[in-house]
Amino acid sequence: RSERRSHSSSRSRSRSRSRTRLTQVQSIADEHKQSQSQSQSQDHNHNHHHHHRRHSQHDQETQMMMESETSGDASNAMMTLMHSADDAVDDEGVDIDCSAYVCDWIGAYGDLQEHMLRCPYQVVTCDYCKKTSLRKHLVEHETICPNFPVICEQCNESVARNALQWHLAFTCPKQWIECGCGEQLLREQQPLHKERDCPEALVQCEYFMYGCKQMVKRRSFESHNKRQMAHHLALVTKQCSGLTNQVVHLMARIENIEQRLLSDQNNQR
Repeated sequence: RSERRSHSSSRSRSRSRSRTRLTQVQSIADEHKQSQSQSQSQDHNHNHHHHHRRHSQHDQETQMMMESETSGDASNAMMTLMHSADDAVDDEGVDIDCSAYVCDWIGAYGDLQEHMLRCPYQVVTCDYCKKTSLRKHLVEHETICPNFPVICEQCNESVARNALQWHLAFTCPKQWIECGCGEQLLREQQPLHKERDCPEALVQCEYFMYGCKQMVKRRSFESHNKRQMAHHLALVTKQCSGLTNQVVHLMARIENIEQRLLSDQNNQR
């Protein structure tokens, strides 16, 4: 608290010196305006005395030179005082407060930007859900943020907090699940299990290519073949009959082609 009072007192002294310098600058500016006004008045009087024209022109040139010098002196004085005021602020080094009302930080202007990046009272936006909060509450917010990424304990994959349960229930490859056949296995093992071993998996009848389009469970495969033996035999017979007819037709075409070739050879002789 004593340090803050010391900083406040130092800032007050710096501002008082700045106001004194600005008053001096204003005084010089007023004198410069008054000098210009007097110059304009003299120009007006000289314009009404034609018999002193040459002398008036000489006076005007002299007056313009004086005004130029006065203007230059005023500008130089203003620049000197402004630089002096800036130097005074830089020398003090404690001329700015944090923009957050409740933050008690006081420091040099050059340190303000760095402070703003870590000020606990600045309003910041969550990168994941876009809600705003004070920086000092951001860590607490991240513990409940629905979109904050968390690590799945099964597969070590990063998942949004509100999607973790869905991930475990449907997609996590390292999650233990129970197959429809009752066997416990990892989800990533399920495709191969169904393809080769699962008795509850649906498979094609081995006579599928002959026309039996039924899908049966693997555990019922043998019983299906026994029940459908007559049907399967009929399908195979029909397929064989069709193939036999195709063979006869193809043989006839081949014989016809051979006769035509032989006839063409005889004609060429």
